[in-house]
Amino acid sequence: MFSNELIFVIAKSITFFAYSIGTASLVSVVGSTQVFFGVVYGCLLTIFFPKIIKEDISKEELLKKVIAAVVLFVGLWLVYK
Repeated sequence: MFSNELIFVIAKSITFFAYSIGTASLVSVVGSTQVFFGVVYGCLLTIFFPKIIKEDISKEELLKKVIAAVVLFVGLWLVYK
């Protein structure tokens, strides 16, 4: 639990630092890319370390996740347009 909280605090600190040196809209959009990283990390961990994490990486499930991420990005693009 300590390492999880440590990673969370470091991530929030980096995000706040990014807000202090950049525009809020750009930082928000870049921060929203974590959806794609989550999908990629989940797939990679399932393939290489199946005893640690098991995620459904069938074609149908991956397609659903990618479609949801694309919808999220289209929504962000419409908001910041």
